Amino acid sequence: EARWVVERNPVLGIVAGEEAHVYPIHLIEPHQIVNDTVGGVPVAVTYDPLTAVPRTFRREVEGKVLTFGVSGLLHNSSFLLYDRETESLWLQFSGRAIAGPMAGRKLERLPVRQELLGTWLSHHPLSRVLSRPRPTKIDYRYSPYTRYLTQDKIIFPVKARDDRFHPKELVLGVVVDGTARAYLGSIVTKAGGKVEDEVRGVKIALAYSTDDGIFSYAVAEGADVTEAYWFAWKAFHPDTEIWNDPAGSSGTE
Repeated sequence: EARWVVERNPVLGIVAGEEAHVYPIHLIEPHQIVNDTVGGVPVAVTYDPLTAVPRTFRREVEGKVLTFGVSGLLHNSSFLLYDRETESLWLQFSGRAIAGPMAGRKLERLPVRQELLGTWLSHHPLSRVLSRPRPTKIDYRYSPYTRYLTQDKIIFPVKARDDRFHPKELVLGVVVDGTARAYLGSIVTKAGGKVEDEVRGVKIALAYSTDDGIFSYAVAEGADVTEAYWFAWKAFHPDTEIWNDPAGSSGTE
């Protein structure tokens, strides 16, 4: 019944309890945050159009349910959320509060998948889909970030960078016991589009679709997984390894 999204649209999908919810990226992108409850769990579903990072967090901290908004502030080009209850600032990339009464606390991350709607519904056919805000002055058919996606410049300051690759190249980043490894879309494509790897004993299997710009992956327990633009992953993980690095190094900073 959700006619505002079609099978080829990329979406964020989450499952909690007996419920599955879908958030079309073209709807969430202009707003960046959806405060929702899925399977009885209060969640904040977020997408950062500057870094291409999807994150879902449990909105409950120390027994208090928080409601999040966009602060308009950035750190390492990643946007900062604020909670309306305490006005603390939270970094979307890590879920950690960096200012305010909640400083030092960290939101619990929940699994989120970025897939085409058709792919997601093949596994979760009874998913509920985020509706369009009404009334609205936003034309959701067009992304305001189309030009930004192709630009090779980084608009806001970051702590580390590696200019051997396009800054907006899509990356699947994995962290296991402090070891960070990046799987760049272009390198995975040159290797045949599929990778089987291991990071500190944790097995990684992934594939990258150049047509859709989407990673699919299966990662064993114990790994932290992030989808992001290359520059953002490098900014937060300056010592990252690069899978099948053509230069055999972690690049420049």
